[in-house]
Amino acid sequence: MASTNFDLAPPSTNVDGLAATPIDIRRITARLVFDGASSSATGDATLEFVVGPDGGCPIFDLRQTVTAAWLDGNPLTPAQVAQHNFGAGAARARTRDPGGTHPR
Repeated sequence: MASTNFDLAPPSTNVDGLAATPIDIRRITARLVFDGASSSATGDATLEFVVGPDGGCPIFDLRQTVTAAWLDGNPLTPAQVAQHNFGAGAARARTRDPGGTHPR
């Protein structure tokens, strides 16, 4: 896997009272299911990333409605995602383990 480089990333900052940190996206896997009969669709995506060297709460722009989410295999409620509240110590700096990832 490629090495992680945060040289051009924005600095960690405070967002909604949480220490927001940039992320390095390693892989995105997605699946879309279209139902023509009901004119609807559903999607599922897994985002694998490494947090910045300062650690903190990973932050990225998500515009889709979240109905279910997991971080490191632990379920999150849509309210937690909306409030950027993934629990204390949800993501730690990976400066010693650049291959570490946090799914979804």
